[in-house]
This record gives sequence, structure tokens and C-alpha cells, in this order.
Amino acid sequence: MKKVFIIPFLFFSCTTFSQEVVEYVYIYKDTSLYFIHQIDSLKPVALSTGELVEIEEHLRRAINEFNRSQQRYADSVNPKKKKNRYQARRIDINNYFFKLIPKVNKEGQKEVRVNGDIKDYFITGGTRKKPVFDKLWKKKFINRHEVTDGGSGFIYLHINLTLKTHNNLTMNGGG
Repeated sequence: MKKVFIIPFLFFSCTTFSQEVVEYVYIYKDTSLYFIHQIDSLKPVALSTGELVEIEEHLRRAINEFNRSQQRYADSVNPKKKKNRYQARRIDINNYFFKLIPKVNKEGQKEVRVNGDIKDYFITGGTRKKPVFDKLWKKKFINRHEVTDGGSGFIYLHINLTLKTHNNLTMNGGG
């Protein structure tokens, strides 16, 4: 009799508490995923490896905050059993190329603006599972002021490295 109760419990616990494993590449280790754009070539602002790690941590935290916020909104506007539910916008850090723009503000604090363009804009060939990206994507990177639409194709984050803070992740209009 004990075996009958244990087996369904084990089956239930395995299916209920399973977690999705998501693999991602550490951006700061792969310079093919980002570039540093200096605003003033006469006074460049260097970023150390430690600062690149910190930038990525802020970016991941901001994306997680954004995704949770979008999911809370989607859950609040949707009846539970409705077929055509509003789908929350989700951002996956692995789908973006990044431009880092470091500067020192008037108070002498080091700041970085992180601009993300979705990789799909730079596909030149290959397959959907193994795309080939334009080798000149860094020169063709789309700046925030050049487009006012595009939804989650363009994301932005402002990080203050001195204060170790970041603002809310923002994106362009609703594409």
C-alpha cells in the first residue's frame, strides 16, 4: 500500500517542480556580441573586465525585471481560460547585439548607456537555427534616435557604475 502512495507523489513532484534550463553566453567574454563606442575620441573612457561583468549583471537584472513586469501585466489583463490571451513581451539577452557607450558625467561618475539591437536585423544568410550575420553589423548598428518604432527590437539601459545602479530597461514603440 505504501508504494501506491509514493509512486504518484514522486511522479507529481517531478512534473510540478521541473525547471526550464536556459543556456546563455556571457556577453563580456565574447567581443563579437558587443562593441564600445567612444563619444569623445580625445577623452576615451576605458571599461575594465570587472566593469564589463558589472554591466552584464545590471543588464540581466534589468531584463529579468522587465520580463516579470510584462508577465504581471499580461496576467492582470487576461482571464485565465481565454484562448487568445495577451502574450507578455519577453526579452532574451541572447537575441541581441550591444553597443556600450561609456562616459563620465558632470559629477565625475562613470556611466554606461547600453543599446541593444535584435540580431535578426543583421542576418545575411544561413538558416533560422544557424544564421549568418553581417560582418559589418557594428557599423550598421541602429541608433535610438534613428527609429521610433520596432518594439523589443531595440532596447536601452542606463547604468551608473560608480553608484552601482541602473534605470528601468526601455524599448522603442510597439512595432
